[in-house]
Amino acid sequence: MNDPKVSSLKDNILKTQVDVTEPLGDQIIIVVKIGETTIKALMPNIVQAEPGSPIEFAINTNNIHLFDLETEKALSVN
Repeated sequence: MNDPKVSSLKDNILKTQVDVTEPLGDQIIIVVKIGETTIKALMPNIVQAEPGSPIEFAINTNNIHLFDLETEKALSVN
């Protein structure tokens, strides 16, 4: 990866830093940016994350939703 914030993306494990957190009761949205791409991960609120802190998480490719940036329509992953 060429993004200086991303230290590793191997075996679907993303190591980066938190950009923004959005608490939602018993869940939290953790936002990270990779270059121009924003990734939002919905996680249980037991995850401790603060903006600027390092984070590592697995990407479940069987449960991922991708959207076209311009049309905002869902993209098929199959």
